[in-house]
Amino acid sequence: MHQFVENIKSDKTFFFYRGSVALYALLRAMEVGPGDEVILQVFTCPAVPSPIVRLKATPVYVDIDPGTFNMDPDKIEERITERTKAIIVQHTFGIPAEMDPILDLARRYNLRVIEDSCHAFGSRYNGQEVGTFGDAAFYSFGWYKPVVLGVGGAAVVNSPVLKQRVEELYGGFVAPPRQELIALYVQYFAYALLLKPSLFWFMRNAYRKLSKQGLIAGTTRRKKEETARGGGTGTAHSGKVAGKRMLPFQEKRLFRKLDDFARRTIPHQEWVVSQYEELVSQAGYELLKSNGRFEPVYYKYPLLADCNKDIVEKASQARVELSNMFVSPLYPPGWAAIWKSLGYQKGLCPISEDISDRIVALPIHAKVQAKDIERTVAFLTSFR
Repeated sequence: MHQFVENIKSDKTFFFYRGSVALYALLRAMEVGPGDEVILQVFTCPAVPSPIVRLKATPVYVDIDPGTFNMDPDKIEERITERTKAIIVQHTFGIPAEMDPILDLARRYNLRVIEDSCHAFGSRYNGQEVGTFGDAAFYSFGWYKPVVLGVGGAAVVNSPVLKQRVEELYGGFVAPPRQELIALYVQYFAYALLLKPSLFWFMRNAYRKLSKQGLIAGTTRRKKEETARGGGTGTAHSGKVAGKRMLPFQEKRLFRKLDDFARRTIPHQEWVVSQYEELVSQAGYELLKSNGRFEPVYYKYPLLADCNKDIVEKASQARVELSNMFVSPLYPPGWAAIWKSLGYQKGLCPISEDISDRIVALPIHAKVQAKDIERTVAFLTSFR
């Protein structure tokens, strides 16, 4: 059995309404607050810096290594100050971050380490599964994540001391109202029925439209504005936390899906990636460089293309499933208007910004079959 399955099923795991709420709880347990700094990479989504801002701490961004799309360990130390409290390490697209040098820095400066494992289920670094290196890791099971529940997140706490603090806070989290169950059931079964490459753009556009109107479970119409003010992940009063746990029936569903993901989905995704690597290299695209320390289980397969915006636009017209994930340093692009409130400004991380202008991500989920791979690669070949 994969370690991530055992860990998420263990008593060191706490279940929340979203991955961002799990991160918020971990930061609270680490006593992150006003005046503190938390190091993270850009080339991420606003759900990561938002809980930091919510706690009135400061996100401190580090640029990425273009070979891994993860935080560049050589750029971390220069960002550490006496106010630094923790490092959030993201395993982008399921590619493991360079954990050894990051953990060495954390030990030297007495910093906590949280692994953002939302993309990484089963990936290994030097033979050890990610999510087991840091003081804690958090996962998301939202729409378009490796394991989908619709809403839901988890914090896996590896540090016994930190686990006790999370337990104390967890009592302040409450179950969502029962009326959310019906909406979630309907949306989940619609997602399962319609998730297929030919309907990707219809699904994506419908999701974004309904999310803006607050009609998707786990979203609100004013979510972006709330995040800009530091809201949306719970409220702290006298050490207590008011926020949402995972819906109770979702835990049992999650355990079943984790077993199926480890047994069936991971081998399928590995096969899809092997097909992409063979065919896109023949089409003239440069593959990611292999590294003996990394054994990634990809969430999506990233590809660099100088004309990515043209590719994404025409993919929509051709009904070819391609993701424009991370075409903005804080994805999606619509969040650029509130970068300042999240502590980021253009030019701060030039490598991330350059990669954002050149990246597309290929689907590898369970519904992707040989005909879809061939069609996608034929579409990409037309741009060479």
